[in-house]
Amino acid sequence: MTPLLATQVFDRAQAQAVETGENRPASVSVWIVEPIRFVFDKDKQRYIAGLRKRCPNVKIKLMGGFSSLKTWPSMQWLGIERRKLGKAPVVYHCRGEATFLLGEKIATKFAGDALVLDIRGFWPIERLVPQNIFGPNQLKGAQRAEFESDAANLQHAIARSNMVTTVSGPLKQYLVRNYSAPDDTCVVPCCVSSVAEDSYRELIRKQLELGDSKAILYLGGTQKYQHLEDLVLPFFKAALAQSDDCVAVFITQDKITMQVLVERFQLPKEKVRIVSVNQQEVAKYLSAMDAGLLLRAPSFLNNFSQPVKLGEYLSAGLPVIVEKGTGDVEQLLKPFEIGYTINLHERSSEVQYAEVRHALNWVRNSDDSRRIAARRFVEQHYTWKANVQRERTMYLDSLASASAKQLKQRP
Repeated sequence: MTPLLATQVFDRAQAQAVETGENRPASVSVWIVEPIRFVFDKDKQRYIAGLRKRCPNVKIKLMGGFSSLKTWPSMQWLGIERRKLGKAPVVYHCRGEATFLLGEKIATKFAGDALVLDIRGFWPIERLVPQNIFGPNQLKGAQRAEFESDAANLQHAIARSNMVTTVSGPLKQYLVRNYSAPDDTCVVPCCVSSVAEDSYRELIRKQLELGDSKAILYLGGTQKYQHLEDLVLPFFKAALAQSDDCVAVFITQDKITMQVLVERFQLPKEKVRIVSVNQQEVAKYLSAMDAGLLLRAPSFLNNFSQPVKLGEYLSAGLPVIVEKGTGDVEQLLKPFEIGYTINLHERSSEVQYAEVRHALNWVRNSDDSRRIAARRFVEQHYTWKANVQRERTMYLDSLASASAKQLKQRP
């Protein structure tokens, strides 16, 4: 259970539960299936209690099973919970292919129930990233066998679903072309619940001793896929070397590793801030910054990405500096002048310095109107509330599809 579970699953469900308007669901539940030991784990119980407090209108059920016995007894518990919902048809919004297989087993037992497959990333390759596999062209031997098994599960889930939703336009297009996803696949990005105002901006800036400097932020961990050593830190090295008005800010849960990396790149200590804050405080700190970095190397996976931090940056009024080739982020942000595209990957130091200099000038020319535009963009496109009606239409379409399939199966 990761911190993003709250923002990307439960806040999404809460928005559906509380937003009024057309086609509001009778109830919204989140069913969590974990190993049986999780059900009795004190930390997990406290976490679930926190989620229930955070999302009071969502019914949260934690169900466990024994991996050695496949899905027993979690499938029995799922069946019990489904019967509690009554005879009216139910939509199962299944996040990922593995979850879809569980939902499918339940849905087939209840006439009229519908299955929505939610593909938040291309799992057949994502699961191989720890093995330094970032695209199908790198596959060999056992890795190819894993990929083909996962790809077959994806194909099955798409074929058996009533509707499909995914996270970005490029991923949708890939799934339509290669896995027969329907043309009406619904794109819903990684959203936030609300925008963060500037109420704490001056307080946080004073606390971090930022003064009148332009604070450029990296938010995230120290994993290899974050491209710290080949993109983020070279950006900051070039920025701090050619400007007196820039400060590099790192918000991370791994301060020790980040400090080691910063020292290895010889960034001047007086121009660096490394902080760790709890999830509830992140938005306050973001609002104190002047721009956010979203730098990832071009790759098969990165072409599909729509990172959570994009919505987090923009919701706090931060314009974004993004590496070329990150999903369709450039096309989304450019018309609103809230994103600047940079091209650092595998380029010479001289070219990188020039790219960074142009990016810094763009940040210096930013004003409150750009912060306002970033928040307005989020309110219109990147909050769960803004996507409620689109998802409700998708749920209705899934029920219609399930009903039509049921009629075809009748003798």
